[in-house]
Amino acid sequence: MRHLVVYSSHMAKHDFEVRALRMQKARDGLVVLRREAERKKLSTKTIIQRATRVLVEAKASQYFAYVADKGYFIFWPRHDIYRQQRRHDGLFVLRTNHPELRGKAILDTYLQLQEVERCFRVIKSVVKLRPMYHYRDRRVEAHIFLNFLAFLLAKVLQLKLQAAQIDGSIPWALDHLKSWDAVEHTWEGESIVVQTSKPSKEAQAIIDALGLPSSNPVIRVTPAQTTVA
Repeated sequence: MRHLVVYSSHMAKHDFEVRALRMQKARDGLVVLRREAERKKLSTKTIIQRATRVLVEAKASQYFAYVADKGYFIFWPRHDIYRQQRRHDGLFVLRTNHPELRGKAILDTYLQLQEVERCFRVIKSVVKLRPMYHYRDRRVEAHIFLNFLAFLLAKVLQLKLQAAQIDGSIPWALDHLKSWDAVEHTWEGESIVVQTSKPSKEAQAIIDALGLPSSNPVIRVTPAQTTVA
């Protein structure tokens, strides 16, 4: 069994920011508890229960220590634990039993696995492969085929956003594109005109990235139906 230690600056930033948010959330909750413990003369048991709940909900139990007594509560950050965790930011270990793979090949294989897992998450949560209300094999196969085709279009959308340097996910883009509607109205009582509405600022940026017309184009014009009395 071989192990490969990898450092990622992107993951290091992520680890640091997540920890900072958790510690701030815990600190805010503990400050409120300290004030209420003194003002309401809370019992020791109540203070400990509430402090435990605050730290667990913030996922920051290891970063704070405290002393509690009736009507009394103080807390402080555990700098030793914080420094120890900071040294691990951005580091993760890959394990393989393949005897010939070199370091870069191991990392590339892991990144490919991550990409496959992200793809399945999009298919399940965004494209929504399930629920599936089919009983015949050919209909199930057609359903899955259409879902993967939808995923392919979603992936093209993501690549277009990246090429346009737009920092947004597939769900983010689809949500903003909802503001771009097709509106049907009658023109001079003679024709039915279907025209796109004015998109939001974010939707317009996505539309430009996709290379679609920037104005509000007319999609279809058909003769209006006349009713004979």
